[in-house]
Amino acid sequence: MFESILNNKTSSAEDKKTSTIIGQLKYLPPDILWQIIRNSCSNNEGLPINTMSLEDIQFWPHWDAGNTTNTNYVEPDVFLNFHEFDVIIEAKIEESIGQYRTQWENEIIAYENEVHNNNEVHNNKKLYFISLGGNIDKNNESLEINNKKIIIIYKCNWIALLLETTNRLNELNKLETNIPQKKSIIRILEDVIRGFNYIGLFNIKWFEKIATYNIDTNIKGFEQWTTEKN
Repeated sequence: MFESILNNKTSSAEDKKTSTIIGQLKYLPPDILWQIIRNSCSNNEGLPINTMSLEDIQFWPHWDAGNTTNTNYVEPDVFLNFHEFDVIIEAKIEESIGQYRTQWENEIIAYENEVHNNNEVHNNKKLYFISLGGNIDKNNESLEINNKKIIIIYKCNWIALLLETTNRLNELNKLETNIPQKKSIIRILEDVIRGFNYIGLFNIKWFEKIATYNIDTNIKGFEQWTTEKN
């Protein structure tokens, strides 16, 4: 929750959730960070496959509200400035309610304002928008900005992010060959999963691994026992 403390967001459960999970994922190597986010999206067709580096990450930046419905500023939850592209993440605490198009539009327009004001940083980069949690359905949506620019809204949920983090951890634990920083990456992933558990989200796939047993009803005493119980 370090990011929420630094940004005075400790009163919001939604912001604590974002800080607890994304705030730890940011310590992963950029390619692993992006692959986890990308693979968590319900339909990731069109999203970049790889990245070279993460230049910057901002939590709750205040952007120019010009041409938006906001008055003072626009505040996306997370902004990731990768070497090749930019990503906005708008997060909601619930899994199936909270996201709305006007907020997406405001954040994209405010991003365009930032691009205009800081052209040397974001010049010629493509923007991708990820709606994390709060989605009524899993289908991607498209927004037309300023009657000319089409932005695809990619959707994912918190459980998918947890499962993808767990999958990556399992893959690394099974990997026999050493890769750079393998143990450090495993520790980060384990902490991310603990963060999910802390906010009340668990990977319940382990139920599928529980052994099932067939009870032999012909054993001596079974019929008498069931009769007594009834």
